[in-house]
Parts: sequence; structure tokens; C-alpha cells
Amino acid sequence: MTENESSAQKVLRLTIFTLLPQFILTGFAEAFIQVAVMEFFYDQAPENMKSLGSSYTMTSLGIGNLLSSLILSKVSEITKRQGKGWILNNLNASHLDYVYALLAVMNAVNFFLFLLISKLYVYKAEASDSIKLLTDELKKKKSKGLQQPGRNMKLRFLVVIYTDSARFLNGPWTVT
Repeated sequence: MTENESSAQKVLRLTIFTLLPQFILTGFAEAFIQVAVMEFFYDQAPENMKSLGSSYTMTSLGIGNLLSSLILSKVSEITKRQGKGWILNNLNASHLDYVYALLAVMNAVNFFLFLLISKLYVYKAEASDSIKLLTDELKKKKSKGLQQPGRNMKLRFLVVIYTDSARFLNGPWTVT
């Protein structure tokens, strides 16, 4: 046996603690992102579907884990059919660098799809933002001297109704 063959057969002494930094980083990332995801699902859901926000969160997490397992098993199956597999029982003989390169490409594609979808997404404004916009528009019209009595009264009436309904909906009896 040559020196290259013997070094390929050597067993690397690794412990489970080698994976500890990755798991700590992933744990912190998931803990911080879960709050934002739950807030997004709850905030952007229609009024009559707010209680489903947390179930949407958990469902999306479960689907992501299922897809991750499916991708790993399919990559392993396809590469074993092609010859030498990328994911083997012997980590020294595996080509995990190819797997991570594939995952990096998939993440890059996912990132660009995210950017595209986020550009197309229309954010649902909160009631307080809408009230502020309506009052600012009313003040602008007053300052410009565009006094159309009928229209101004209608806009003022809408602002008062909207403000009262927002106060009613955000009263002390609502659960936030």
C-alpha cells in the first residue's frame, strides 16, 4: 500500500462535540426566527383566521424538515446509482463537499426567489398606520385650501368612524 492509500483508510478520531457549534448556531437562529415568523403569520392573516397563525408556523417548519429529509435521501439514492455515492456510512469516503455545494446552490436560488416574492408582496398595514395616513391627507387638503364641503365632510366622517372602530377593536377586551 502506498502512503495515499493508507491515509485514505485512516480513521479520523472525531467526537460528537465537533457538531456542537453548528447545533448551537442553528438553535439560536431558530429561536430568534420563530418569534418573527409567528408575528408575521399572526399580523398578516385575515381577521377571522388569526388563531391559525401559530399552526401555519408549525406546519411550515414541519414541511421544511420533511423536504430536507427528502432532498438528502434523493441525493444519496441518485448518486449511489451513478457510481460512488456522495453520502456514505464512511465519512472519509463520502463527498460531503458536493452535498454542501448543492445545498449552497439551492440556498442561493431560494434567496433570489425570496427577494422576488418579497418585492411582489403587499404588506397589510395596521389600523394605526391607516388612521395616520388619513389624518395626514386631511391636513394636506386643509392646508392647500381645497375646501370642498361635501368631500371634506365625507373624509372627516370616514376618519371618525375608522378611528372609533379601531378603538373598539383594540379595546381592553381583545387578546394580543
